[in-house]
Amino acid sequence: MSALSDVRLHYVESLDECQQFMTWLGERRPVLAVDTETTGLKPHVNHVRLVQFGDCYTGWTFRWDRWGGVVQEVFAKYTDDYVFHHAKFDLAMLAQWCDVIIPPSRVHDTMIMAKLLDGSSSGALKPLGDRLIDPNFSVGQRMLDKAFAENKWNWETVPYTCPAYSIYAAMDTVGTARLFDILYPQILARCPEAYDLEREFAAVVQKIEDRGSKVDLSYAHDSFVLLTNYIKELEQWCGTNYHVKPGSTQAVVSILAKEGVDFVKMTAGGAVKFDKDVIEGIDHPLAKAVLQRRQAQKVTSTYLKNFAEMADEESIIRPSMNTQGTVTGRMSMELFQTLPRRSESNPFGNIVRNCIIPREGNVLFMCDWDQIELRILSWLTKDVGLIEAFTDAYANNGDFFLNTTREIFDDQTIVRDDARRQMTKNGMYSWVYGAGDAKFSTTAGVSFETGSAFMAKLKQRYPGMEIFSRQVEKVANERFRSEGRPYVISPLTRQPYYLKRDDKVYALLNYLVQGSAASVLKMKTVALDNAGVGDFLTLLVHDEVIGDVPLDQMADMATTIKSIMNDFTLLAPTPVTASLSLATRWGSKGDVKEADLPSGN
Repeated sequence: MSALSDVRLHYVESLDECQQFMTWLGERRPVLAVDTETTGLKPHVNHVRLVQFGDCYTGWTFRWDRWGGVVQEVFAKYTDDYVFHHAKFDLAMLAQWCDVIIPPSRVHDTMIMAKLLDGSSSGALKPLGDRLIDPNFSVGQRMLDKAFAENKWNWETVPYTCPAYSIYAAMDTVGTARLFDILYPQILARCPEAYDLEREFAAVVQKIEDRGSKVDLSYAHDSFVLLTNYIKELEQWCGTNYHVKPGSTQAVVSILAKEGVDFVKMTAGGAVKFDKDVIEGIDHPLAKAVLQRRQAQKVTSTYLKNFAEMADEESIIRPSMNTQGTVTGRMSMELFQTLPRRSESNPFGNIVRNCIIPREGNVLFMCDWDQIELRILSWLTKDVGLIEAFTDAYANNGDFFLNTTREIFDDQTIVRDDARRQMTKNGMYSWVYGAGDAKFSTTAGVSFETGSAFMAKLKQRYPGMEIFSRQVEKVANERFRSEGRPYVISPLTRQPYYLKRDDKVYALLNYLVQGSAASVLKMKTVALDNAGVGDFLTLLVHDEVIGDVPLDQMADMATTIKSIMNDFTLLAPTPVTASLSLATRWGSKGDVKEADLPSGN
């Protein structure tokens, strides 16, 4: 017998059915499951069509345009906890279109639970339902997909009376309630701290998405035209000088090979690999032209074009953020996920950032941590040398990478612009990301022999890294033998990180570092919100926190931000330090000086 055979689904069409629902609502249950069906995924653009309530056995579907008063009455009178699957989205829709605000402390989220317990698996409701509840749980999805295809409907045009639509809608609340029964006890047993953090963080991110960022559309348009013309010039240059189109990879590789470039990296299919890392390592004018064309195309097509399409009438964009976007709990973010970091190798990276400006009378602040992954690495490994390098850099206002470079090469005369400092920086991050000697050598622009010799020096100078890495692998393999899957547990939040299918066990060190960095970002974002800064936050990109604050409040806000983001106990004895910059554009860090701000009240 199906696990869903005792489920009862109701599409409310009469006052009598409303009364039956209210009687049902008065019954005791652990939580009330809630869901919405909308015309799309943008809370400020798309609207609510259906609101559903349910528990493990019963689901109720209400048309918002017909029964909105009943729905609002439920939220006004119901005093216990709710459970959603992807609460951030539904809460934003309810707030925007239904005038319903629910305190975050009363909101549970089964998507958060599922991703915390196994970030390597899908957090979507239907696959979870098929796997954990009943193999036929997603039958309503298949029925609705078929109806859409046959009738050319979409989420805005599907008739309310379509049976597949109401079945799909009501069943989601039943599935959410049953997932709560299955997953919540596991959360309480394994990682309640991580769950509470994720719930709080999701509530702050909802506010950030709602506020959005101001875009200088004129600047974006002018930059689009400029770069489009530049792309054409590069294409003409490649044709004139090398008789090749820069987008013809095989032809470009053939020309470079004839001119002495040695290609050693290959794709799985046996072709020459010609990705960004390879191109950046080639000192040839054609390779540089191909790279710049790719970079310019990325900026125009991914960012500048989308700024114009996404901005509302007040030039505000609201990119959606996935608070658990990766297996390690790192965020992923619409539009800005692959934003290139500022670097000499990408002259166009700052154009995107300069499109983001403050609202009238405001100033932007940008705050990000200094080497947060490496600080976490030193804390995890307890390597005395790494910790001393960080504490010395802080105590003497010094340079961590310069300190470590001098130690590795046993040369105290090395200065900041010495090429060995960059090699040390690349080597440190290569270790964190699990790159081998070959990958590091390519990134650092040195021979394999030189790169291998350097990595040997790095490991010798900071032996705690290798010791900890072996310990991580040992524990993960023991768990694989006893539990069937290798994983590690975060010392910060007790969150488990399960290895993805295609990754090797040694990658779990990177999981720990990246997962801990994600937790630090989330902890500090919640702390900023609790201190009153959350109302001014506009973006969270990589490890950077960005806000848009009235000029006359910025002085006081700066003091608060720095006191929260700098922390000497969280990863003790390694200090966590952060840099705060003010600007009139995101890409123009420091063009507003803190000393020039009007004094706080």
